Amino acid sequence: MPYANSGPAGQAGSIGVGPLTAFAETWGFLHHSTDMWMSGNASPEAIRARAAHRLNTLVAHARRHSKFYRDVYHGLGPGRVPLEQLPVVTKSKLMASFDDWVTRPELKLGPLLEFTQDPARIGRPYMGQYAVWTSSGTTGTPGVFIQDPQALAVYEALFAVRTGVDARAMLRAISGGGRFAFTAAIDGHFSGITMWSRMCLLNPWMSRHTRAFSVLQSVQHVSEQLAGFAPEILTSYASELVALAEQQHEGRLALHLKGIWSGGETLSRRDRADIAGAFGCPVVDDYGASEFLNIAFDCGCGALHLNRDWVILEAVDREGRPVPDGTASSTVLLTNLANFIQPIIRYDLGDSVTFLPEPCPCGSPLPALRVEGRCYDTICLERTDGKMEPVIPLALCTAIEERAGVYRFQVVEEAANHLMLRIDPGEATGDANAVAIRTEECIRGFCAELGAQNVFIRTDPEPPRVNPISGKLRRVCARQRPEATRPAAASVRPSQSA
Repeated sequence: MPYANSGPAGQAGSIGVGPLTAFAETWGFLHHSTDMWMSGNASPEAIRARAAHRLNTLVAHARRHSKFYRDVYHGLGPGRVPLEQLPVVTKSKLMASFDDWVTRPELKLGPLLEFTQDPARIGRPYMGQYAVWTSSGTTGTPGVFIQDPQALAVYEALFAVRTGVDARAMLRAISGGGRFAFTAAIDGHFSGITMWSRMCLLNPWMSRHTRAFSVLQSVQHVSEQLAGFAPEILTSYASELVALAEQQHEGRLALHLKGIWSGGETLSRRDRADIAGAFGCPVVDDYGASEFLNIAFDCGCGALHLNRDWVILEAVDREGRPVPDGTASSTVLLTNLANFIQPIIRYDLGDSVTFLPEPCPCGSPLPALRVEGRCYDTICLERTDGKMEPVIPLALCTAIEERAGVYRFQVVEEAANHLMLRIDPGEATGDANAVAIRTEECIRGFCAELGAQNVFIRTDPEPPRVNPISGKLRRVCARQRPEATRPAAASVRPSQSA
């Protein structure tokens, strides 16, 4: 429950959440949790019907209260319109019309950006009721996302109810006071750290048993901090977990974990096996995004299940046509059925997913899928002490975004400790050379923080190269190594990019 120890006004009021807002979210959490539990045995047809009803309500609300959607849907005619006839939207298009996009007149982009520039406000409510987080610029445009108490209640209920056996065991351990470590990008208003900080602020007991560690540090430094904290539950990105598993396997880390939660990047079967083998505990996967936190959950039988009653995910090819089950999509169109203040309808998320044609052994009526995500590589640099240091792709991208202010770029490993940088021309609003120098210095400084001070970086005048088939941008590219020494690649989703 989101406000378990808050009291009527107590702790909730201490961080600026009013009692009515706290009540609305708590009531919503209980209501949606009960509904999700009861729908566990519903038929796929009943679940689709429920989603269709919510979609019609959302579209009608957007047409009435969002100038952006009113303009985009002009000419569609009154009444219900089939989902596939609604125009596709993108992050860049929505952010360019932010003040017209949102359905509450008090929400303006300028003040929201000012709010998210203050790290002291991470997890704290905006205007006493809204949760605010930002997404990375994986697609070249960073996003700002707002959630009201009802949307938050849906996310929290999905997290609490829609989990597999291993995930439920981890939740019991956390709620029982087990030490919980969160290792991610924690210095910005990203969704992961925002929700983590928010829960700690609203439930003070959690602060005594949880710690957050930045992935912008070296793996060795993170390992030392984790060893000192000795968590029972650990959550992080797949690439960071792979690096920590190597530390554990080689005896440089000795954690005794009861469970691991992986999110933000696609977890391959090989990586899951390596991580589970190193730590000797279950590994639970998760699929979410800044646009919808709980897209799909790990049932424990080897599949992810789409929360179809609250999020619609259309697997399409490059022309926007539906692809059959068993076929990897070029992208997916996401519709968030919980957020009415910032409607997200047929939003091009950019991930590649494959809906599985066969029913899952767990018996869930929710569709099973496999996520390919976006492929980034883990680069390895030689430190000044001669040891090899893995560079977590999301950490490198976060450093460039936060410190250099560049979002559409490509870092390519050409040789040992030699990196090539490509920057999209659209990032250079003024002097392109100055932007390149600033970004090179950012990368060089980040590598030095990891212990690799002898890194050569050059800027290629060519723009970043996208995949000629999928059209997707791969922002971090490692050179090919022999299989025995090649670090595991991670597929990164904008979701949990932080």
